[in-house]
Amino acid sequence: MGNKILCILKSAALFMIWAFAVSFVPDIPTDNQALTQLWREFVLIAVLAVLTALFIAAFEKKHKLSINILPKGAYMLPVCFLTGAALVCVPVIVLLRLEFLKFFGRNYVDTMFAWLFALLLNVAAQELFVRGYIYRVFRRDFNPLAAMFVSAALFTLLHAGVFSTGFIAPLSIIMMSVALTLIMELTDSLLAAVAADFAWNFVGGALGGLVMLPPYYPSLFNCEFIRDGIFAGNGAYIEGSVITLAANMIAVIVLLVLLKRKWTK
Repeated sequence: MGNKILCILKSAALFMIWAFAVSFVPDIPTDNQALTQLWREFVLIAVLAVLTALFIAAFEKKHKLSINILPKGAYMLPVCFLTGAALVCVPVIVLLRLEFLKFFGRNYVDTMFAWLFALLLNVAAQELFVRGYIYRVFRRDFNPLAAMFVSAALFTLLHAGVFSTGFIAPLSIIMMSVALTLIMELTDSLLAAVAADFAWNFVGGALGGLVMLPPYYPSLFNCEFIRDGIFAGNGAYIEGSVITLAANMIAVIVLLVLLKRKWTK
């Protein structure tokens, strides 16, 4: 019981120290919004990476806890990226065919690469927080199911805006988190989960304007749902569509089968 309580306290401490530390870092002197956001995202992941390393060195040296970053095969990263992209593209294709969705117009986005790099750092920080140190200590001191539950709860809280749109969007986010955790377990790589998560945000958000990114992130194209209802997102972008929820659930089932095969070899 003592290890479990300590696990919870260490996880809470990591989050609070992280939030406290980044609040003292000033913005860089620039009027370029993309560069400002790039700096902010860099600060988030840099501080979190340092704190994660310090927590492992201070508390986990005896337990030899580690976070696997790179997959054993380099081919896994593009595969995971394509998997994340497919989780957006499949619902989009279905919704377009059913005439629930349409694209219109293109936006001019200044310093697009800076925005994309900022988005990548945002995703990396998010994954390191959700599926990094906290996930590992819960997996060890509780069990993998508890770690998956905690990571899904944290991931959903980081997307708290979806709670105002009904129950489908939060369920989609939960299923997405479970899928990302399974990808990480399947590949033994946090970077694999980053690749899949970034693909979701890149294809669905930065390109299509379909995913609920923070409002300051621009999108290259505009889209809108033509009709209302559970197929059309209920105001939560594509996360609120039952088609997206179904795609995420199917992905979870497939990944569970693949992970079971890996663990039973």
